[in-house]
Amino acid sequence: MKKNTNKLIFLAGFIALLFMMFNRTMLAEKNTAPAYKEIKGVTVKKVNDSRSEVVIETTGLISKYRCFKIMDPPKLVIDLTGAKHSWDKKNLDVNNPLIKRIRTSQFLDEPEKVVRVVLDLHKEVKYEAMSTLK
Repeated sequence: MKKNTNKLIFLAGFIALLFMMFNRTMLAEKNTAPAYKEIKGVTVKKVNDSRSEVVIETTGLISKYRCFKIMDPPKLVIDLTGAKHSWDKKNLDVNNPLIKRIRTSQFLDEPEKVVRVVLDLHKEVKYEAMSTLK
């Protein structure tokens, strides 16, 4: 099975948050893919006190996404367009110096499907998003 990797990197001075999206291409019997990609899971890995990796596992490439911050309380929000929430968890408590908890949901079904991933943060972070595909 071919494995694609899409990375989004959030940087902020001494505080860095790394967001990685693994994309797995599903090979259907007729080589047809659904019109949406499924969100299958989220994991967090602490790199150091100022950097963490958040991995969102999907069944295919999510090419359209939007990230924004909410200041009070501090949150980082990622909207994944063309995605369906298929993960059995909606909340993930995180023991991490940057991230308190991660919440996921099917934010919109119409006019297009959007999965929302919310990172509840311990403190405000500045970020820069960069996407790469391996």
